[in-house]
Amino acid sequence: MRKILVLFVVLLAFAIVGCSGAQVKGSAVTTYEAVGMAIKGFGETVKPLCDAGTLSATDCEHAKDIYEKARTHYIEAGDLLKGAIEAEDAAKKKDYATAIAQAITVIAEGETFIKSFGGAK
Repeated sequence: MRKILVLFVVLLAFAIVGCSGAQVKGSAVTTYEAVGMAIKGFGETVKPLCDAGTLSATDCEHAKDIYEKARTHYIEAGDLLKGAIEAEDAAKKKDYATAIAQAITVIAEGETFIKSFGGAK
């Protein structure tokens, strides 16, 4: 189910490149919010495991790296999204789609990381 959601979000992100006006705002904001929830969910899943010592220090550092990379791309995508909506600029829309796709790619790595411990199915 999560793979389908990730695929849907990626397709939605790239679909906004060809949209204009209200279409960009609606689709892009929905995608942005979904990615934000995925990043937050990843953090909320691994933090208690690290705090409890369930994951090794190495695994916790890896999880933190995944979270920080995804968060960085997410913040960048948010900044680009604002510009894309305000300017209705095709290049900015494309840059937003690229940034949000990078965040999705990194958070998908997080899902794989969690699954390696028998987590999310």
